[in-house]
Amino acid sequence: MKKFYGILFAAAAIVAACDKPGNNGTVPSDPDTVVYGGVTYKTVTLSNGQVWMAEPLRYVPEGKTVSADPAEAAGIWYPYEVADGKAAALKDEASVAKYGYLYDAATAFGVGSVTADNYNTFEGVRGICPEGWHIPTRADFVALCGYSLKALDESAPLIDDTAVFYDDEIKGGPVEKFNEGKWNFVPAGFVNRTASDKTGAYHAVITTEETCSIPEFVGKPTMTYFIGSTAYQYKTTATGEQIQFFDMYEVFVKNAPAGKVTVGYGNSLSGYTVRCIKDAE
Repeated sequence: MKKFYGILFAAAAIVAACDKPGNNGTVPSDPDTVVYGGVTYKTVTLSNGQVWMAEPLRYVPEGKTVSADPAEAAGIWYPYEVADGKAAALKDEASVAKYGYLYDAATAFGVGSVTADNYNTFEGVRGICPEGWHIPTRADFVALCGYSLKALDESAPLIDDTAVFYDDEIKGGPVEKFNEGKWNFVPAGFVNRTASDKTGAYHAVITTEETCSIPEFVGKPTMTYFIGSTAYQYKTTATGEQIQFFDMYEVFVKNAPAGKVTVGYGNSLSGYTVRCIKDAE
């Protein structure tokens, strides 16, 4: 009889442990996911402790409408494909699930506009990410790929040879390493709009077998940008203004056919992929 009650006590203890506050009385069905806006996203925990979304964000903020025209300053655009040198929006559910939407900085940061007065106030902002997550900082990106172009007050590029996917030979992170590490790199391309006096357009240059050694990436955009929240600079142009952030991007070229991922300068009005990262505990 004592043995029977001992078994019951042990079982009750297990149930109580699983029903701790913070789980809302339930046991998570899959710890490697996050549910946001009615969508379940895969996540990945890296060797450095970072927890990333392993899929592009496809959340539509309240008041926003997804546009199929990159020349329209909508702030959020459909992904696209390139055929015969021309880019066309992909509005089907499967494509959106795979590539996510493309966002400008203001939409990603969850504000009405990014201006000369506020552009350097968004580092680590939650923006349109789930609660407890944020738009990646320059440091978050460098911890992945290990290489960043210099900041205005730096004399040389920033290199971290301990970064998760860094390869000293190419001075960056090969796309193959990102995918081997289950970060799940997706060649989504980007909407290119360099300044306020310019019109946006889908980046329509695609990879070939000569420039890309990853078969499923051949025929896809040669560059994909991931939006970051660390400011780089504000400057005026001849007819407008340009606000830049430290964003992470990939490029496929002949001397880096496996893809080279680094951190550089992106434009606030362009449309980039959002990959949220979980706040450090």
